[in-house]
Amino acid sequence: MKKLLLLLSILFLISCNRNHEKPDMSVGQATSYPTEIRIHLVDYDAKKHKNYIKLTIENGVLPIEEQLRISDDGTVEYVFLNNKKREIKLKHEHFPISLIVSPNEKLAVDLKISEWNDFYKFKDFAIAGTNKHTNRLIVENGFFVDSLAQIEVAASDYDMSSIEYKKTRLDRLKRHLGILARYVEREKIEDKTFINWANAQLKYRAGYELSNHPSDSGSNRQMSADDAYFDFVKQIEHESSDELSYLSYFIYKEALSYSYEILCNVSDKYKSERAKQKKGYNPNFPIFFDVMEHLPNEEERNLLMAFNYKRTKNIPKPYLDKISDQIGEKLFSQITASKQETKAETVASLIKRFGMSDVEKKQLLDIYKAAEGKTVFHDFWFAKCAPCMGEMPKYNDIISAVGDDAIFVFYGVNMSKEEWMKTRAKFNVNGQHYLLSKNQLAFFERYFGVRNFPSHKFINSKGIFVDYNARNVTVQNIKWTIADVEKPEL
Repeated sequence: MKKLLLLLSILFLISCNRNHEKPDMSVGQATSYPTEIRIHLVDYDAKKHKNYIKLTIENGVLPIEEQLRISDDGTVEYVFLNNKKREIKLKHEHFPISLIVSPNEKLAVDLKISEWNDFYKFKDFAIAGTNKHTNRLIVENGFFVDSLAQIEVAASDYDMSSIEYKKTRLDRLKRHLGILARYVEREKIEDKTFINWANAQLKYRAGYELSNHPSDSGSNRQMSADDAYFDFVKQIEHESSDELSYLSYFIYKEALSYSYEILCNVSDKYKSERAKQKKGYNPNFPIFFDVMEHLPNEEERNLLMAFNYKRTKNIPKPYLDKISDQIGEKLFSQITASKQETKAETVASLIKRFGMSDVEKKQLLDIYKAAEGKTVFHDFWFAKCAPCMGEMPKYNDIISAVGDDAIFVFYGVNMSKEEWMKTRAKFNVNGQHYLLSKNQLAFFERYFGVRNFPSHKFINSKGIFVDYNARNVTVQNIKWTIADVEKPEL
């Protein structure tokens, strides 16, 4: 076990970033020290509960993500080399918990799963470690902060023009920041790390939603990268006074990068530029690269380019050296290595070595054995997810249009069998349908990067996971993506 922990520590040190402001994420001269994490779930039952905790460690463009097996006594332990104060996130079945860790810290947390799953309303828990005061505040007040950050999006939001939505969402953010400030004053909270963390959750959630709106509403066809809509980024920037970076910040910036990419692919503003591009692999990448080069903020430009490089395969070779120069050779090499790691193993071999019961393994193996030689589209959903339900009526037309080019697999998660069957009957969607166990979901969280819902993932005809997440469920987008995942690497 100690050898494994040491290996994990070395792997983390290789990819560890120096600070948020330098997008090359290099280790530099910063000295790293062990950070120890110990989580004890006092009411854990291996037969009843999910057997894994997902750990995410803030690490810039390349967050460290692990599925940690819970021991029979409900304990999880993890050690990594750390060179700065940073945010981590723990997720068991439903709700994530953020915590702050520092180099040389021994973080110990005792809590109850029953309270964690009850909208993480913790009453009986214990926290020890360097940042115990901040972390206690996060655990005690996390639900309130999260309820402000992730307030339900109104259906009318998607009917607004982009400028109307920007004003509405920024007004909503201002109102929520005011509510948070009054709450902090009323509760007499003075811990600046907690206050900065709480404000960041609200700001960057707004940035994430603003980044996605042009695509979700279909307004991106009339927009360009220099559209006044994107002025919102000036109001949702990293505060120079913040002592650490946040996972939510990088999630927001990744969404922004993807939004620009979609603009380049669909906007009428770039129609003539797209017509000039040579046919072949990733023909619109030169448009995206040009858009990035004209962004006024160098730090943001480099960060968005790094996310695009991480996400995109088959980038034209003449641009690779330019990307390396822009984002830094060290980060370029780290992203390249991470992309190589994800494309070697078939999903069947990953299933066989993942820690779950033989019955759970066989269920998944049978699905992929029957799909051999086909592209597989996956939709991960649950009944109380409004965006998931909004997509369901579209699928039969998509499945009919795609025909024999792909198999559609719908994985229900986080709901009872009765609720799953009732929802299936309501929409009567074609394709293959399965209700995942908690440990099967842990597998897809680990290897497919399933984080949010709905989530759309692909396996190519060789049975290998391809890291594409089709946001817009339309006939054309799904056809494009299916064709793209089957292209060989250049």
